[in-house]
Amino acid sequence: MSARILSVSLACLALAAPAGAQTSPAWSALDDISGEWSSAGGNCDTPDQTWRIGSTRIVAGRTGFDLQGLGGGAGVLRLDLLNRATGQRSAMSVRIAAGRLQVDGAGYSASLVRCDRLAAVEAPDFGGAVTTRPLDGTADLPSTSELADALGGNGGSTPAATGEDPAETGYRTLAGAWRGPDGQCDWSIGSDALVLSGTRYSVTNLVGTGARIGVNVLREGDGQPATFTLSAAGDGATTVHGAVSEGSGSVSKAIDTRLTRC
Repeated sequence: MSARILSVSLACLALAAPAGAQTSPAWSALDDISGEWSSAGGNCDTPDQTWRIGSTRIVAGRTGFDLQGLGGGAGVLRLDLLNRATGQRSAMSVRIAAGRLQVDGAGYSASLVRCDRLAAVEAPDFGGAVTTRPLDGTADLPSTSELADALGGNGGSTPAATGEDPAETGYRTLAGAWRGPDGQCDWSIGSDALVLSGTRYSVTNLVGTGARIGVNVLREGDGQPATFTLSAAGDGATTVHGAVSEGSGSVSKAIDTRLTRC
């Protein structure tokens, strides 16, 4: 079985397994926000202003996405999505902020309220129209189990009952600007994106511990998937290791770098 077919099979199994969905903080959080949403001041009877979130599909206005992968937990969800119309991949982050659902992705940002609560909300309209900037590339992202294998066995651990994922906790401690080997502070680790050697990647999933974290990403601009490993290097430094493929197996950019805080 080819690596591509195996990756697709694992992704399908992950999405189809209801038992796993019951025990994962990410799936539980997705279940909590399932339903219909709209911007404050919007109209849930108008398709263009309505978001419908389900366990395998998200419809943003008139744009439908299939869920390819899910990461994060109760604090923030990271979604790897496939545009049903174009077949192109994109990443989306979803979090609850001040009682609203804050949704961010490449080319759009929305602050949403549940449709059954919309009538009680008095707030300015954040804009109901949904616009997207499509990404090229439809290569398959590694599954969570493949990320764990890349970290050397059981890279992840059982999330705490509170829904706090140790990989998410460890990743947050790395947030900020970093200095690369050329002495410039042009590398950064953000809540939803990495900027590595001048290239920006949207984060779709994390696995591991505070000392070693595997990061699934989509390269912004073309949607090319990749995996990077962030590891503690002592004296407050961290190392970044990974590579990006063009889909044919050839590596276009390999990264193995020690970073220090700016």
